[in-house]
Amino acid sequence: MSFIKERFNSFNNLVLKDNTVVISILIVAFSIRVINLLINNYTLVGDEISYYEGAINLAQGNGYISADGKYIDYFPILYSLFLSSFYYLFTPSILMAKIINIFLGVITCWLTFLFAEKLTTKKIAVFCLIAMAINPQFVKISGKLLSENLFLPIFLLWIIIALNIHSNLDKTISLRKKIYYSIIHGIVFGIMLLSKVIAAGLLPAFIFSYLLSKNYHLKEKILLIIVGAISILAIITPWIVRNYSVYDRFVPLTTTGGITFYSSNVRKGQPYGNMLEDDLTLSLKKENPVDRSAYLTQYTLKYLKENLSTVPYLLLQKTGYFWGPLDWEVMSEDGYSKFPGYNFVYISLLPFFVIGVFRFLKSFNYNSFFLFQIIMLLQIFSVYGTCLIHYGSARQRMVIEPLIMVFSLISLANYKKWFGSAILCYFTLNFIIFIYIIPIKVFLKNTSWLKFINFY
Repeated sequence: MSFIKERFNSFNNLVLKDNTVVISILIVAFSIRVINLLINNYTLVGDEISYYEGAINLAQGNGYISADGKYIDYFPILYSLFLSSFYYLFTPSILMAKIINIFLGVITCWLTFLFAEKLTTKKIAVFCLIAMAINPQFVKISGKLLSENLFLPIFLLWIIIALNIHSNLDKTISLRKKIYYSIIHGIVFGIMLLSKVIAAGLLPAFIFSYLLSKNYHLKEKILLIIVGAISILAIITPWIVRNYSVYDRFVPLTTTGGITFYSSNVRKGQPYGNMLEDDLTLSLKKENPVDRSAYLTQYTLKYLKENLSTVPYLLLQKTGYFWGPLDWEVMSEDGYSKFPGYNFVYISLLPFFVIGVFRFLKSFNYNSFFLFQIIMLLQIFSVYGTCLIHYGSARQRMVIEPLIMVFSLISLANYKKWFGSAILCYFTLNFIIFIYIIPIKVFLKNTSWLKFINFY
């Protein structure tokens, strides 16, 4: 044990002296993602096909359309637009997009470190960086053409901006400067909305980040929220205009609301994340997407009203999908496999997130540090609440998982002295489950209790 403590102290000294460890971990993060790309040459499935085809057609000047010439209305444009800028300059390829994703993944790791360093100590921030670097879900998504690759660095940048606003500004700062920061805050939020619809679930956190601040008077708070809202609208307005010109309807972000709401509440046995294709949805395929979405929303609301007894079970399932370590989308072999991946990093840290939340509530003290922790928790549980309405899945959780990691490691730092050996054993156990998840899943599939829970 003395040798381990000596090595750990040496590591602490190195971290505090320079950025050698940080750069080394970023190189490891890059290497792991390259190895994943070489080993797992994933084929495009589901959402990836639309993102890829949309990027190619944008690069060729054909608009945001699929290969068969239909307008893409399920996904906001930003990820495809981002890829199209590279496709315009170079020969389009799936490999190029995945290489770009690898760099975005490393940037995500680095921004997580910067965010954690601002919120806590550099030592804890380094462990946050390690957790992001080796997290299998974040590693695997870099090999897939999914919008989370772009959303995550934008989201973390937005959080860092928010942290700067609330830590650096005080009542002596001029209103003009506060308005300037609010504009930047809103612009980045608008960009988030154009990259992934789930960002809409973060709107409560955006509003309360001003309402709860001690640095602003009430009139300033209202003014800055309005300024931020105008900035958001300025960014998403071109997309709204495009949708109106295509569908002759007001569509702020996407037309998927109805089909996702229907698919996640009228389950019929399919896993969350799959769009349900039954007689009803197939009969509506030729309808205007906006009308189809409205009809499916109304149908689902009526269905839930008539089947209220199913709602508690649905909420339990969505909660299990959202908070559980099993991932049927990103970490499976084919996109929606019956053999999910197991996120050992996330589940190893989750108990400390729960402990940290209770510890935070118990020791609540209204200051700038606790204020930002409130905003972090509001972001996490706002996304969770949004997923309870639609569907809760590990992929949807990814957008706030860096926050969960940071919060967990801050909590873990307070308990490692007492439970060091137990924590190491728990982490090792989860890593073993990660390696042997497929045979474990096959074995458990035959047990009566798993059939009863039936999360898949």
